[in-house]
Amino acid sequence: MKKPYFYLIFISSALVLSYFFMQMRFSFNQENPAATLAALAKGSAAKPFQYRALIFWIADFFIRHKLLPLNFLYDFFKLTEMLSLFFLVIVFRWYLSLFFKEKKISSLLSLSIFYVLPFNFLLPRVLPLYYPYDIPSILFFTLGLGLLYKKNWLLYYPLFVIASLNRETACFLTFVYLFTAYKVEKPAKIACHCLAQLALWLAIKGVLYQLYLHNPGPNVFERCHVGTNITHLSTNIAFFMHLRDYPFFFSNFGFIWIPVIFYLKAIREPFVKRALFVFFPFFIGMMYVGNIYEIRIFGELVPLFLTAALLIFKELLI
Repeated sequence: MKKPYFYLIFISSALVLSYFFMQMRFSFNQENPAATLAALAKGSAAKPFQYRALIFWIADFFIRHKLLPLNFLYDFFKLTEMLSLFFLVIVFRWYLSLFFKEKKISSLLSLSIFYVLPFNFLLPRVLPLYYPYDIPSILFFTLGLGLLYKKNWLLYYPLFVIASLNRETACFLTFVYLFTAYKVEKPAKIACHCLAQLALWLAIKGVLYQLYLHNPGPNVFERCHVGTNITHLSTNIAFFMHLRDYPFFFSNFGFIWIPVIFYLKAIREPFVKRALFVFFPFFIGMMYVGNIYEIRIFGELVPLFLTAALLIFKELLI
């Protein structure tokens, strides 16, 4: 097949799949009563959800300048969801092309992300909540991975700021850098980059804290039960005390983490292999600040594990 026709089919497929997944997201999930889309766009929703401000600032900008009527607010979030999904495919294709030399192969493999996403964002029925920042966070994280691999700091740092405004989990890109640069780059250089990213992240968190100081909700992260001593850590530990919960949690990333663990040595790309270790600080962080059974919170790790799985399948096939 000639290249123009191939890429036309690829782009069309990505658009159709993005539209379909967006419709399923809005059909399968519901708004958080403490952080409705209208309240988030207005800036009056509960913390910490309001801290993930990027998409809501864009919506508010369009509303204040009368570019977006209030009755079209949901259409705006549907459009941003669809565009985020589409550009996620494009960026994931670019990231895969760093490890798969044939561009057509990278294009086809990038569509495999639509196999994984439903396991984290559609199928779970416990607290099936929709947040507009979830898919953009995966998009920014994937782009950050590629920029870290290429050591493109000129683009990485602006991306890091934007990603941090969208969701605080962008800080785990710093861990990816730490794990992939260890014993590869000079310790002083690693320390400088890690401290610079930490300073940026804390500054962004500080600004958001001040902007939404008087919003309802906890100042730092969500509590499990307001007015009690019950923490997310205690309820998350209780979750893992029941064997019946394990199959649900293991469905994370569409179960592709299983071959990744067993065939880890088959991954020849050091960056991809080392980056997987970000799962451990990510998991520990989520045990303290989130509901571990809301496996959508692991979305940023989808491109990491999917890329690792695809590289393993490549090695097993050749």
